[in-house]
Amino acid sequence: MISVRIDLYNGYGERLHTDGDLLRIWMTDTSNNANVNGYVTAIGNGSYIGQVMAVWKGKSVIKISIANTKEQIGLVLQYVEKYGLLRNIEATFRSADTNISENTQCSVKPVYGEICNFTEENHGLHWYCGRPRDTQLTCRDWRATTGTNCNSLSPIALKLSRFHKNMILNDLPAIRVIGDDMFVQSDKSPCHKRPKKDTWVEASPSGFYYNSRWRALGCSNRLDHPLSTSYVSCLSGYHVLLIGDSNLRSWFKHIKTMLNMTITTRHLNRKWYTTYEAENVKLNTSLALAVHANPFYGGSTALPKSSIQSVAWQIDRVRTTKNIAIVIHMYLHLARTVSEEYRAHVKEAKRGIDRLLKRAPNAAVFVKGPHAVTAPAFQAPVDYIRQVQEQILHEEFKDIIDKVVFLNQWDMTAGSASVPIHPNKEILCSMVDLFISYLCN
Repeated sequence: MISVRIDLYNGYGERLHTDGDLLRIWMTDTSNNANVNGYVTAIGNGSYIGQVMAVWKGKSVIKISIANTKEQIGLVLQYVEKYGLLRNIEATFRSADTNISENTQCSVKPVYGEICNFTEENHGLHWYCGRPRDTQLTCRDWRATTGTNCNSLSPIALKLSRFHKNMILNDLPAIRVIGDDMFVQSDKSPCHKRPKKDTWVEASPSGFYYNSRWRALGCSNRLDHPLSTSYVSCLSGYHVLLIGDSNLRSWFKHIKTMLNMTITTRHLNRKWYTTYEAENVKLNTSLALAVHANPFYGGSTALPKSSIQSVAWQIDRVRTTKNIAIVIHMYLHLARTVSEEYRAHVKEAKRGIDRLLKRAPNAAVFVKGPHAVTAPAFQAPVDYIRQVQEQILHEEFKDIIDKVVFLNQWDMTAGSASVPIHPNKEILCSMVDLFISYLCN
């Protein structure tokens, strides 16, 4: 393990003596397309200790960044606590007979004057939208929701939320690691045989990249080549349900391609669907994608309210004689709201999982954890949010961690200096490959 002491200074060159900033540390070797994530601990008075594991030999560079400043964290949390959401979502009301329509703002908090309480329609998860001003429209005329890029942050606050994060510090001098092997070997036991509870408690790093390949440390995630052979042999006879957001839409497209599946959903809009479905009849394999409950940002295209349902609602509708695999991902859309709302979504999903495992005890359930994001346009303090969300997941799932696999996606992404909201194809493939290695032998 390599340890680095980090002392922070402000823009005037003055030493900082308070903690609260969140830092990242990682090591790279570009010649071998290698990177590994580390972790940073505050030791008081504005100083930190970063630690990164030496998992390959040769010349490497250690990199450090201020992922979230305490000012950015405080600013965003204060705003979200007041308004309920970091970015606005609008409800569309439309009369069935006169075709009169009106849009109003929505939130998990009743902050917009006279409101329509849609919590019941949102499966018990708080959801309030402004009541239409047009007297010819009522709350019963709610038809759709639309995500926006707007909020009420001041220009200065907007700048702080976007740019007081992911500030890479000066590189440390290159180091050379000496060892007998080119890189640390993974545990030889296949991930499929690993106790599920181990995925919830493993130390960081859970793995590393070397020669552009993700190498898990706690088990062997190696798949047969060509990879499509592993996918086919694994997923034949399965119904796979992905519940989440656009990052699982990327999973859907990847699995569909690997299994040469045919889309079976009708009346698709540009991006989102009530459920997006595909199948390969010869393999007896079906695949479905669904989104979680509001708050959900479906982009500029209005989503019918029937398209947005809760995780438990989606799970309860799984009725099949096939093998069942479910992947749940609640992250970036809920990163823009208060933590108690995230907890409510997790509790609701947990109830659905409990019911599923009673009627189908052999169902395979996966929770896809948060991944690193550095995109300036995403204003939420991702590193802080990740800590909060993972803590909530551990607390709410503590009695079923022996039945559910936690897919650690943070270490797979935090070792890269730049990570968009949707990770690149190489990382995407590594994520889905890891899922396959845990699902099948």
